[in-house]
Amino acid sequence: MQMSSVKIIMAALTVSVILSCGSGAGSIKNNGTAPYIYAELDAFPVGSIFQSNAGVHVIVPSSGNPINTAVVVMNGVTLSYNATDQEYKGNLVVAPGDHIDLSITVDDSTYTVSGTQFTAYPAISSPALGAIWSTSCLNNTVVWSSGTSTTNSSFYGLGILSASTGNLAWPFSSVLETISIGTTSYNIPKGSLSTDNYFVIVGIASEIYFPNAAPGSSLVISGFNYVPVTVADTNPTLLSIAVNPTNSAIAKGISQQFTATGSYCDGTSQDLTASASWNSSDTNIATISNATGSSGYATPVTSGTTTITATSGSLLDSTLLTVTNWRVRPTGTTNTLDAVIWSGTQFVAVGWFGTVLTSPDGITWTSRSSNTYSELEGTVWSGTKFVTVGDVGTIITSPDGITWTKRNSGTSSLLFGVAWSGSKFVAVGQNGTILSSPDGIVWTAQSSGTALWLSRVAWSGTSFVVVGGSGTMLTSPDGITWTMRDCGTINDLNDIVWTGTQFFVVGGNATVLTSPDGLTWTVQNTVSTNNIYRRVTWTGTEFIAVGGYYNILTSPDGVTWSSQLSGTNEWLESTVSSGSMTIILQANGSILTYP
Repeated sequence: MQMSSVKIIMAALTVSVILSCGSGAGSIKNNGTAPYIYAELDAFPVGSIFQSNAGVHVIVPSSGNPINTAVVVMNGVTLSYNATDQEYKGNLVVAPGDHIDLSITVDDSTYTVSGTQFTAYPAISSPALGAIWSTSCLNNTVVWSSGTSTTNSSFYGLGILSASTGNLAWPFSSVLETISIGTTSYNIPKGSLSTDNYFVIVGIASEIYFPNAAPGSSLVISGFNYVPVTVADTNPTLLSIAVNPTNSAIAKGISQQFTATGSYCDGTSQDLTASASWNSSDTNIATISNATGSSGYATPVTSGTTTITATSGSLLDSTLLTVTNWRVRPTGTTNTLDAVIWSGTQFVAVGWFGTVLTSPDGITWTSRSSNTYSELEGTVWSGTKFVTVGDVGTIITSPDGITWTKRNSGTSSLLFGVAWSGSKFVAVGQNGTILSSPDGIVWTAQSSGTALWLSRVAWSGTSFVVVGGSGTMLTSPDGITWTMRDCGTINDLNDIVWTGTQFFVVGGNATVLTSPDGLTWTVQNTVSTNNIYRRVTWTGTEFIAVGGYYNILTSPDGVTWSSQLSGTNEWLESTVSSGSMTIILQANGSILTYP
């Protein structure tokens, strides 16, 4: 069956009002008044069930009566007058992009207008062909492509036609909804349509005005596409799904649970994680489970990036998953780890509640008894013994990292760091505390000249350098006599290392300082947006700095920094390198290793 097209703009309603003002044929001969003309050319694709029609109303403006004696010609085809519809009509097909000429002769006067048919009509992408709309939906959305706009003022026309009668079921005004160019979607409000079969039609139209005819006289040129839909009493339609978390990163050794949430047309949402189909684009990077009870659970394999996709019916959503270069190693404790050292044969990590862990390879860790419950903050290896310092003046020593002995420090201050010169240990802490010892057993308090907290100490081979709060910098050749130095910053200084050629310091507000001797310091303008402020190590080829949540920075020179994803959400506490492996301590007691 073929259906007639419908009026597409609000001017059509004006026409119906004018027609209702009078009855019978009218004439304007000899009164000098130009007629009011309203014309349409509505086109559908070839093979459409809708006819491509031309229709022209010619009206006496003063009475509203139709003129049935006009000669109406469009593209050389004379349109016939239809008394029922009171207009000149014809099934005239004008191909996309073709020229249109319309002439109307009334009595001795001829009125002409010209235009061009659109080269492309809007293509409806939603609803899909034969889609089922649910009556429970808050809105049923129509989405279309733009079509090709002309140089004339253009707009879209949208309507829903009854499949059984061809009449306009929505909008209720009996003319199509007009929509501005640039908008390519529209929500049909809930309750607008009863259960039935319909056609959704969307067209692009332009209006060209007649010269010399009555004001407002125009030709509307339009091109339409359509799709059939069924409105039924069904469950709410699933509109979209969303995968979370988005663009996440995980370290090797831990897994990531992804979720899929469905959004429905009635405004509700539902967890679809268990029912969705999950896929990883590269299972060599990470796999993802579809098994009952573990659906959406991603397991890393090696470093790289893969796309994780959840599919429900015809809908899907994807996100990227990055597996970092770092691997999480369990240690058997959940206590925060604050410091770590490499002796040449084993790693020793220390932390809260007297925690001491040892590992020959950074992979397998063993808990050791420290004989203290204090928080342990710093540790060093002298070549023959480990010395570890911590809260309330705690100092413990061990020849092997396994058996530990508590020593009397003579202070109750919190000790943060400790270094070995080859002949002397120096420990530093809060309230400007500095202690020295030839053997790690007997300790002597030294005058620092400051009451600020001192965070770390390093030895270069000729000099100790201590850093601390508010830009504090102290040097000493022997660990006994200390001199305050101007380092060029008042930011807190948190860690210091000696690379073999220079001292390197990191602190708050991305502070980086370098010095060849501890006396002359350079404040580096670091190329970094991150806050380097916690701990730093030198691997022999690069600096690795950590501080805060999942923040790892690397630099070959201490000036230009690159950010790395750790793949965890834990606070990163400290770091050390054995030369072949880098260790990072986490606040949850686990350890990151690379490679």
